[in-house]
Amino acid sequence: MSLDWTPPTLETKRLILRPIVPDDTTAVFMYASNPNVTRFTLFETHQTVEDSRWFAIDYVRSRYACKEPDPFAIVISISLPLFAYARTRPQSEYLLTRTLVHGGPVGSCGPSI
Repeated sequence: MSLDWTPPTLETKRLILRPIVPDDTTAVFMYASNPNVTRFTLFETHQTVEDSRWFAIDYVRSRYACKEPDPFAIVISISLPLFAYARTRPQSEYLLTRTLVHGGPVGSCGPSI
């Protein structure tokens, strides 16, 4: 994908936020095809790799062409021993996603704000 503008890459010691590229298609399909992950998202569960390819190429290109810094690829830059976290208070909300980092599942939870 050749664009005049893409969002900047943002890095911390543990996390990298970077533009999504066509090579991310398989990784997008891994999470976007899981109905447990997409249950509360604004997009439909991807049924085929072509759905994810459309997102990683056409949708991303349309957003970056408007100079919108969305979406970002989220990459964990180091392997962390903690792979899941859940709050036990009943009023807490969270999102648990499954992705592969160095061949293993990593859980990501966000408490309600």
